[in-house]
Amino acid sequence: MEYDDIDGEFQFRLKKVQQSLKQIKVNGKRTWMFTYFSNYEALRLVTTVMKGHTRRYSKVILSDRYANMIIDELSDYLSNLYKPMTPASIKSNFANANIFIPIDVDSLNAFIAKSGDTAKQVTDGRYKQMIVENKKAALDILGLVVERDGQHCLPEVHEETDCGRSYGKGISLQTQRKEVRNAALGVCHQYDFQAHSFAVMTSLAKAIAEANGQHIYTASLESYINNRTA
Repeated sequence: MEYDDIDGEFQFRLKKVQQSLKQIKVNGKRTWMFTYFSNYEALRLVTTVMKGHTRRYSKVILSDRYANMIIDELSDYLSNLYKPMTPASIKSNFANANIFIPIDVDSLNAFIAKSGDTAKQVTDGRYKQMIVENKKAALDILGLVVERDGQHCLPEVHEETDCGRSYGKGISLQTQRKEVRNAALGVCHQYDFQAHSFAVMTSLAKAIAEANGQHIYTASLESYINNRTA
């Protein structure tokens, strides 16, 4: 089941859920338990937003009545389900890594503990779901942390594209939410690259022009890059 952070919708395998819950007999007639419960607001756990078909899952949102209860159960389930990675799997991930990101383990542990406490206190279903997902992501990162040259690090596998940009594969800080990334890095410097697209393209244009013995006028672009304030 996948969660849409924007709309608060879940991709839902309706047929599989129906088969798992099986059928019940109501007034002498057999009906799917899930369908029967869905017909009554007081019993409905989810509301179907879009019914799926062969190639597309259904989409549902959590019932307002039971949203917090469901999120609490999911939080407990994920916490109990989580198991630290085995030494063999960590060794394999370490062997394939080409980048090692320094990790503040104390900060990450504090974030995990705080997330668990906060999830039990908040009442907003979507916010609680985000907290649960962040905690799971932090636990995944913590399970991959290794010690290298006396420092805790997250081994990552990065690949460079044709344009020269490096992308992390699998579990990578690059793909995490800002809250998780900041917790993993701890106290660090954060840089906001403004007008970087203009700066990169201007630099490339000048380099190409110079390589071909030409000159291009970039004063206006360089003024924008150097003096941008917003």
